[in-house]
Amino acid sequence: MIALGYDLGSFGADGDFGKATDDAMRKFQSEHKLTVDGQYGAKTKKKLTNKYNKKVNQSQSETGLNEEGKWKGVVTADSLNVRTWAGTENPTCSFSPLKRGTEVDVCDTKKDKDGKDWYYIKYNNKHGFVSSSYVTKK
Repeated sequence: MIALGYDLGSFGADGDFGKATDDAMRKFQSEHKLTVDGQYGAKTKKKLTNKYNKKVNQSQSETGLNEEGKWKGVVTADSLNVRTWAGTENPTCSFSPLKRGTEVDVCDTKKDKDGKDWYYIKYNNKHGFVSSSYVTKK
């Protein structure tokens, strides 16, 4: 919700569905002509996910990221989260996590807010970001 511009209060996304989250959810539901009940039901989830994915895909296309693999990589972690953007603060992708030994196409590199490298990868025709610390060249 934060990525879509909704205010979740001073605590942000803290794992607690408190008053600020309820207010933001109701505002989202109202703006998108959904039943306004503050619940994260199937219709709200679908609309929120679609809006978020549209924003992420638009953001990625505007950044000029290379969409095709430059080199083959192999996951070295037991379980590697794939994120929607560079940095652990970003949500995981639908095809996350990847297991040790999984082969990926490394398409590009981006730095996170702390200056650490993240690889923009392609796996089964889907894209996402993984920490460069956990992928080696094949």
